[in-house]
Amino acid sequence: MKQFIITSLLLFATIAVSAAEQEPLYVVNNRVVSKEALNKINPNDIESMMVLKDDSAQQYVELGDTSNGVIIITLREEGEAKERLSAEVMPEFMGGDVETFRRWLMQNIRYPQEALEQGKEGTVIVKFTVGADGYINQNRLNFFDKCGAVLHDEVIRVLAKSPQWTPAREDGEAVAVTFSVPIVFAIPKENKIQESDAKLEVEKSIENIVVVGFDK
Repeated sequence: MKQFIITSLLLFATIAVSAAEQEPLYVVNNRVVSKEALNKINPNDIESMMVLKDDSAQQYVELGDTSNGVIIITLREEGEAKERLSAEVMPEFMGGDVETFRRWLMQNIRYPQEALEQGKEGTVIVKFTVGADGYINQNRLNFFDKCGAVLHDEVIRVLAKSPQWTPAREDGEAVAVTFSVPIVFAIPKENKIQESDAKLEVEKSIENIVVVGFDK
């Protein structure tokens, strides 16, 4: 029944946007998604849906082709009461699990230049939620450490680039699941910045210093 409701909404919106057979641009919580991903959204999670066409759709031209209109969907905010740490079927990331995601983080996080210059190290502990749409909710990132904005901003930057997950499922429906990941920023001793030639050392280190490891 729920799938019928969302399919009907999409059908109506698509007809309202264009009589042509081409697809409109689908935007969910300011992120472009495919029609397949849209069909996986639980209708109960939809707060509002809006159809834009012609001039009103131009504000989204940077996100893609708006010539066939734009369907804007806003999902309800997931309250703390709905927070899940597990589900019958846990989320999958690039065919793997959260460990696969940790390895992806390792490959994509770079030591911020400002942190290198200051010799700033520490363990960043970030809590994030993989939503029912398979994307990391950028509005629900929480940090439980005192590493500061420089290291936090780098983690936020990489989390925003995360590919879509296959969402968790509970009773056959997609649900949000929350994870906490500790990330260690550590500068190897041989790469410690020398005060006598800080600029040279930083430029050299930027190329090969990545996050050294994760806490167990």
